[in-house]
Amino acid sequence: MLFRSVNFDGITYAKGASALRQLVAWVGEDRFVQGIRQYFKKHAWRNTELTDLLHELELASGRDLGDWTQRWLQTAGVNTLRPEVTAEDGVISAFTVLQDTPVAPPGVAQIYRPHHIRIGLYDVEHRSLVRTGVVEVDVDGPMTLVPELAGRKLPDLVLLNDDDLTFAKIRLDAHSSQAAVAHLSDIDNHLTRALIWGAAWDMTRDGEKIGRAHV
Repeated sequence: MLFRSVNFDGITYAKGASALRQLVAWVGEDRFVQGIRQYFKKHAWRNTELTDLLHELELASGRDLGDWTQRWLQTAGVNTLRPEVTAEDGVISAFTVLQDTPVAPPGVAQIYRPHHIRIGLYDVEHRSLVRTGVVEVDVDGPMTLVPELAGRKLPDLVLLNDDDLTFAKIRLDAHSSQAAVAHLSDIDNHLTRALIWGAAWDMTRDGEKIGRAHV
């Protein structure tokens, strides 16, 4: 019984579900449904392999999933995404998503995973912290520039991985951390609150200090 209990853990459920959710986001929900329908139609009443599913998703989405599969399903560890925000006079002049890799043994290459994420922009309005904007972006490698955010008003809080589309740790910049501490109870969306709590917990557990805001 003990052996059965430890077979299924947080990695099996949490990471497995997150990886599947990220696959949907990576190929697009409509194209994912299209590929799934074709997959079940073609392979009804037959045994299949992962490559059979990925093939149909590639045809539906136009995305090559070979590299995605290798980096997501055949490597260990969790990446960390953090925002680097530079603002002048309350306006964003540069926005970058930095990706840290899991700690790897000597001689093992660093693993940067591709992520399709939403970046939520939140402002305090009528005593509530509400989402006033969102940008979707593909993140890959150690640094991803987000030019769509340049020129926008600096929000009270920036939340990477908004709506929880990927499996990654996230960090809050100093400016956003101040808003989160002051207005966490003013956020109506329970998922947003959970993501901010998770970011705060990961930062505490990893022994990270909040950096200085570039404003």
